Amino acid sequence: MYKQVPIKFNIVIPCYNEQEKIKLVVNSFLPLKNLQTIIVVDDSSTDGSATIVKGLSNKNIILLKNKKNRGAGYSIIKGLKHSYFLKNSDYTVIADADGQHSKSDIQKILNPLKNSKRNTLITYAVRNRKLSSTPISKYIVAFCVRFSMFVLFGYQIKDPFCGLRCFSNELLKGIKFSEGFDWSIDCTALISELKHNAVSVQVPARFSDYSLKKGQSMFGGIRLFVKIINTRIIKSSGQQTRKKTSIAYPSPALP
Repeated sequence: MYKQVPIKFNIVIPCYNEQEKIKLVVNSFLPLKNLQTIIVVDDSSTDGSATIVKGLSNKNIILLKNKKNRGAGYSIIKGLKHSYFLKNSDYTVIADADGQHSKSDIQKILNPLKNSKRNTLITYAVRNRKLSSTPISKYIVAFCVRFSMFVLFGYQIKDPFCGLRCFSNELLKGIKFSEGFDWSIDCTALISELKHNAVSVQVPARFSDYSLKKGQSMFGGIRLFVKIINTRIIKSSGQQTRKKTSIAYPSPALP
């Protein structure tokens, strides 16, 4: 029987125009046991998101701000990089700012890491979607992207758009993601490379009018599908594709 070990972790929340939910989301995560720091990366929001986070009086909350809008991938890398340099945790969780992920979801994604003999480097959430509560457009987009990722990588994850992920800080030195929303392609590639060192965790699907408005649209999903297939073609020809942001050392932070 594996020995249970405590998991010290940080949470990174990429944020863009989330003033309606960001305070609720951050406060809901604060009671988590062994949570060290919540890092909110504001992607040059045009609403009051950054002001709201700045006004939260808790020493365990850090606000990072992008000088201009760079996309989810850039913000995630910036947050992961900051988490690594804090040197106060073993793992870093990525969670969305729109309220889709609960405190119990965070606990579930950390559970596989508590076995001291298990060499798990990444855990990723798969939402338990029910047709009665999930828009058909979400099914179509998810299927197309899953299929194209299988064509590209020979591997697929059931929910490539779920933003809930947990990374071992050992991975953060060389990790790279595209700057835009298609960072999910690179995350899937990383999971496929890790194989048995990557573990999926099922969590409830929580779709609201707010989260649906924020999520991937049908058009965006089709565009991403085409981009994935194009990546496969260009990769075969040896050319470089999407612009990626990586963690570079010893730079203290991305601009």
